[in-house]
Amino acid sequence: MTKIIKEMLPPDVRVARDAQDLLIECCVEFINLVSSESNEVCNKEDKRTIAPEHVLKALQVND
Repeated sequence: MTKIIKEMLPPDVRVARDAQDLLIECCVEFINLVSSESNEVCNKEDKRTIAPEHVLKALQVND
């Protein structure tokens, strides 16, 4: 994640360690939320494996 942050910002911009940690924490929470919603969509369709369509539907639910 730190590498992505550095790649997305101009070379003269620095990000505080606390800000990086917070961003990583937010990303983890987002992934957990999408995973949980995807699993619910998958279960409603009586499937056992989460497919890309389930993830897309989960993202639409949270839109």
